[in-house]
Amino acid sequence: MRRLRALAFAVSLAFAVSLVFAAPLLAQPFGPPLAPEVAQVRELLRAGQVDDAIAQAEKATAARAEDGKAWLWLGNAYGRKALEVGMLSKPKWAGKCRDAYEKAVAVSPSDPDARLSLMQYYLQAPGFLGGGRDKAEAQAAAMQTIGPAWGHIGRAALLLSDDKDDQAVAAYQDALAADPTNYRAALGVISQHIGGKRFAEARQVVDAALARDPRDPVGLYMLGRIAIDDGQRIDQGIESLATYITLENRPEELGLAAAWWRKGLLLEKVGRKDDAVQALRKAVELDKRLEPAKKDLERLAS
Repeated sequence: MRRLRALAFAVSLAFAVSLVFAAPLLAQPFGPPLAPEVAQVRELLRAGQVDDAIAQAEKATAARAEDGKAWLWLGNAYGRKALEVGMLSKPKWAGKCRDAYEKAVAVSPSDPDARLSLMQYYLQAPGFLGGGRDKAEAQAAAMQTIGPAWGHIGRAALLLSDDKDDQAVAAYQDALAADPTNYRAALGVISQHIGGKRFAEARQVVDAALARDPRDPVGLYMLGRIAIDDGQRIDQGIESLATYITLENRPEELGLAAAWWRKGLLLEKVGRKDDAVQALRKAVELDKRLEPAKKDLERLAS
């Protein structure tokens, strides 16, 4: 039974790891730059060099024991390893991931990314691997002390784990009302609307973000994504993704490779096949693990 639960956890851990890669890593408003030793961990993980990333992250935490981001990225590296190893080894790496996240929170209790990463672990992991709803709720409560918007975002994460999507949208909207510049709140509202095929509502949030700042990265990226899903304002979607690609400051979860991939899909929709192939090649060049882009490139280039 425990082996089956470990396997189920390994699947859910993929979601948790994808969320922790949402850490705002670049510059304001997404947070201060990472220390060079920690940034190297991120780059190694982007390149799929997980073992090297673990070795570098362990060096970084040894050298920067009071740097919460170093521990956060060590947890990310361990989490990625947990996804790659065999079933019997997954609990070992999952436990190391949890320990690193707990250390990140202990070192940097006011870092919402550390809190969110640990919360997602607690929500996804079975009890024998250190998970638990009560532990996740404690992290959500702690996030309220960071700021009102983050408290609502923590509440949204709990609601999503209960499949209460409508209430989660409301929580994200409360977060956005508390802080219109909080990109995680905007991304949460937009993503939930897209998931529910409420494209008009998603566009309202995007348009508001771009009205406030024409170079808002979430607005630019999500405008392109919505255009793929509903087939509307395609030319604007292409233009917005082209602008997004030029930004130096982007949320980590809205990856550059994914932006090129989505741009390629939109270029295909308007009949610009050669340009679409170039965009898809760029996506695969940036992230060789982006399987949807690889499949679309193979389809168009054949």
